[in-house]
Amino acid sequence: MLGSLVWALGLTLLLEEGFALLWGVRGKRDLGLVALVNCITNPLVNVLYRLGRLWGWPRGPVVLALEIGAVAAEWLCYRRTENAVRYPMLFSLCANAFSFCCGLVLQILVF
Repeated sequence: MLGSLVWALGLTLLLEEGFALLWGVRGKRDLGLVALVNCITNPLVNVLYRLGRLWGWPRGPVVLALEIGAVAAEWLCYRRTENAVRYPMLFSLCANAFSFCCGLVLQILVF
């Protein structure tokens, strides 16, 4: 399980840091913030997802709730830091949607 958490975090960092660069996020501090926020939310989302599946919770609602929670948590972090990310809610939503969709495509192609 630890290996899959590391893989998911690594992929998320790669995708969302790339997305941040395309969004116009610059500077070590601001890109570091994007990485730090994802290092907090990604493992938490993945662990809670796995627990939800173990407890028999339906997949769709669990994923939706966790992704909404991740977007909200990341938005709050970006909003609190001055000038780190323009349009923090939109950035959080788009970055998470991008990495989520890329992850789905990779799952389909690999598994």
